[in-house]
Amino acid sequence: MAESELHLNLVKLLYSWAKENLDTHIFSQVAIDLPESGLKPPSIKNTVPDLFFSSKDLCIVGEAKTPWDFDRNHSIQQYEDILNYLNNKNSIFLLACNYSFYKPFRSLIRDIILTNDIRLAKDPIFLKIDDFK
Repeated sequence: MAESELHLNLVKLLYSWAKENLDTHIFSQVAIDLPESGLKPPSIKNTVPDLFFSSKDLCIVGEAKTPWDFDRNHSIQQYEDILNYLNNKNSIFLLACNYSFYKPFRSLIRDIILTNDIRLAKDPIFLKIDDFK
């Protein structure tokens, strides 16, 4: 599977989570970076997330990462931008990845949270896709 196809499947996993877990009214306002979506996520600093929702009561940001880019410097800067944006908010940080690199990805995110003294309302949610899909 090509990286772009895998990334697209991971973004669809974020979309599925939102559809299954959010109220219909909130879900209708979720911006997702899919070709067929009319509502695209806004930029957070220099980062455009794959999924975004924000209201006065809740903020949700989702990011999909492939095994080839989850630990690149550019990706680490994206996580820092997003986590700083979510700091001290009632927020959910969704991360979609392949099952095979979930543990190092989780460790990387935890290190960024601890190093930057980020305070999240909830632990990040990792959505995992089977390596053979």
